Amino acid sequence: MKTKPCPTCGQPIVADIASAKLTKSERRLYEIVKAAGAPGITSRDIMKKLYAEDPSGGPENPNIVSVFASNANAKLAAHHLKLTARRGPWPLWRLVYEP
Repeated sequence: MKTKPCPTCGQPIVADIASAKLTKSERRLYEIVKAAGAPGITSRDIMKKLYAEDPSGGPENPNIVSVFASNANAKLAAHHLKLTARRGPWPLWRLVYEP
């Protein structure tokens, strides 16, 4: 997560205002999909990155990505952003701007 120092107190704050209200997992998903750019990223690759440091490997069901995305989208809507995916067993996720 990218941070910048608060101009008033010097404490680290989230650099991307759109992700400021996201939970840790939602923010990580947002950053992964955002970094993937226009080509997008599969749920499988998202799962690998989300749980790379988890000793248990994280949940087995990739539907957790959809849950995080749904919760994040409710918060990102104020910034006209949305995490979207094409349908299928391993959807391809993208971050889109919706004016």
